[in-house]
Amino acid sequence: MSWSAAEVTNLIANRNILKHPLPQSAVAALMERGSFKAFTKGALILQRGEQEPRFFVLFKGTARLSAHTASGREFLSIFVEPGNFWGVHPCLDGVKESHDAIAETDVEVLVVSAQALRDLMWENRDIQEALVGFLCQRFRMALDVAEQFATWSPKARLAWRLLSMARTHGISNPGKPGIEIQVSQEDLAPMINLSRQRTNILPKSMEREGRMHLDYCRIGVRDPEAMQAIPNDPT
Repeated sequence: MSWSAAEVTNLIANRNILKHPLPQSAVAALMERGSFKAFTKGALILQRGEQEPRFFVLFKGTARLSAHTASGREFLSIFVEPGNFWGVHPCLDGVKESHDAIAETDVEVLVVSAQALRDLMWENRDIQEALVGFLCQRFRMALDVAEQFATWSPKARLAWRLLSMARTHGISNPGKPGIEIQVSQEDLAPMINLSRQRTNILPKSMEREGRMHLDYCRIGVRDPEAMQAIPNDPT
């Protein structure tokens, strides 16, 4: 496994998860203090409740972050794509890991211990600002989700999720309208806290409206502007 600081810097910049790009010198500092690991498809990268939190930067593949209720129901939080990272809050707050992380495909990651990450924050202002900005972004997202569950219709919650995934890891194919997302209808249900049966009805309704199209393990957002009209009027 061989990754240069320049390659990782570009990965993070292209993901657009930070307001200000992380300089290559800051990325190099993270890489010097971390270790590189590879996981095969289906492997458990991280288990919820682990006592020693770690910071992860994804270089290759797709990871799935989720949690399970006492009854075993999965709440799928997010799919993580190359250039994104997770584990900031547990590392800085000294709490247990809040998610399971599963390799959806073969993945390669940088792993930094909580202590090393905290030390780097005080040594490197760029890393400090990046992590604070990332936490603010996640806090806003948590507030959005809480409001959605309380006041939005299921259709509006689904549209918001699809648009969010389209922005973070959507794929634009030449000759095809809109943006494709690698996600199954089964995975959508725990994202919007609905039964699978109810969730399956909503995409088909949106497909008839011309807002999206369905394929095996893929969903295409045909018209992002038309899709955005749903969460703009979420009741």
